[in-house]
Amino acid sequence: MNLERSKQLTMLKALAEVYPRYTIDIVEVEASEDDLANLWYLKEQGLIEGALDMSTTGAYIFEGAKITAKGLDFLADDGGISAILGTVTVRLHADSIKELLLTKVESSSASTEKKTWLKKQIETASGETIMKIVGSLIDQGVKYGPDFLQWAEKSFQTIKTL
Repeated sequence: MNLERSKQLTMLKALAEVYPRYTIDIVEVEASEDDLANLWYLKEQGLIEGALDMSTTGAYIFEGAKITAKGLDFLADDGGISAILGTVTVRLHADSIKELLLTKVESSSASTEKKTWLKKQIETASGETIMKIVGSLIDQGVKYGPDFLQWAEKSFQTIKTL
């Protein structure tokens, strides 16, 4: 059995052309086991649905298929509606950001006097001031391009292992 991405893409495009109808025209009458295995794989991924089954003897039974909305979104250059519906908005409250900043100040190697002064400034800052500081921190990070990119890459790798 040989899974082939190019064959899978061809099958999906053929099904997209006749959507929302079912068709059997995506494989020849005497379809190879590889063709049917590729269809089976697409079905398991939820990209197609249809009358594709396996007998108790292990022989494939194929009576037609149709592409799913997930399959159409897969073909779309922009990710389709799934990309829009899957958007996650993260909102951080000013108090949460203050806590993050306070933790960083406390764990820094700055002098006790400097830490005390900075912590007081953070604790008494308004939400608007905190957002301006965060914006400034982001600007500074981006300003130092290569260093920022290396830091961001390292951070994401570290977070993924947690």
